[in-house]
Amino acid sequence: MLASDHPITLGRGDEDDSGWQLAFQHAFEVAESIGDEEAGVVEVLMLAHMRRAPVCTARANCGAFLVEYPDDVRTGNALRVLDRALADGDAGHIWR
Repeated sequence: MLASDHPITLGRGDEDDSGWQLAFQHAFEVAESIGDEEAGVVEVLMLAHMRRAPVCTARANCGAFLVEYPDDVRTGNALRVLDRALADGDAGHIWR
């Protein structure tokens, strides 16, 4: 279940998804660590430069891994971090 009410699609102005790898990698780092997930979500948003497209692309790639390996807990946790980043960004209207 998505944490965001907004669809995971790119809209006008979201064509540039460069930097998605940083958000993707950091979501896995947050998922593996014991600590403040909220801070990790904020870091994902910062690494994406407050742009929705990189977070959407990172989430899509994470989801693709889960299709192949649905029981991978680490990937599922990373997906949750990215979902939360999207939800927080949508709720806070922070996207550039």
